[in-house]
Amino acid sequence: MVKFFDKKGKNVPKIFFSFAGITFTLFSFTLCAPSIQNSDISLINIGDSRTSEGSTNSNQLSTGPSSSTAPTIDSKGLTIGTCLNSGSTVPCDTTHNQELVAQGDTCSMDHFYTYTAGNKEYDIPAPEVSVEKSDESCIATFPIRSSSIKNIWDSLNYSPEIDPLRACYAGIQSSQKIVSCGEPHLGEVVYQQAESASEALNCEDRANTYMGTSTYMWRDDLKVVDPAPVLNGSRYCILETRNNKPLESQLRNLKINKIITG
Repeated sequence: MVKFFDKKGKNVPKIFFSFAGITFTLFSFTLCAPSIQNSDISLINIGDSRTSEGSTNSNQLSTGPSSSTAPTIDSKGLTIGTCLNSGSTVPCDTTHNQELVAQGDTCSMDHFYTYTAGNKEYDIPAPEVSVEKSDESCIATFPIRSSSIKNIWDSLNYSPEIDPLRACYAGIQSSQKIVSCGEPHLGEVVYQQAESASEALNCEDRANTYMGTSTYMWRDDLKVVDPAPVLNGSRYCILETRNNKPLESQLRNLKINKIITG
């Protein structure tokens, strides 16, 4: 799988006026306030569900706005499973960052989970993953890849390859703590819960369910991040490396396989 990937320049508007036959140009500049550095809130989305009207599915737990937006697409002739690269249809075995996951009047992360055959309790999408309604199509946008995401989370078999569609933990020192697993990371998100939920997290049990193993198989290499990080209304169960080195293998469905660190 391809590993998961803005200081965008702002246009400087120009105002023209004439005086005594001479044309003058004025430039207006936008002052940007510096970002807040000492915040535990990561300004990113996890499983954000949006429509072309900009509404958000209240059942989804998110940590801010996603930078990915599906373009308006004429859905006539397109079918579920169509792959697109920034709005243009392409074969699914070539570079693309969008797929048509459903058609109809609604579009939410539920359609994403159905399309990927994922478990919404444990398969936590990376911040770059979002869905958006465009005409009659529900379009999923994600980090660039060259294979389809259809049924990608269906198998319970272990894969050592890092999955950029999943959410990982960059570390407590990182300004953006929850990132795509395609980015350098120290840990992996194994469960996510609303901060307002009354039930206990039980992160160790959640981790064992996520990995399909028992604590004694991973306790020498990994530890539960305690207390569980709370980011913008969501509480996360996270396993991170004990040696503070990058995690270089996937933890989902780990079972008896070896944990690889940098």
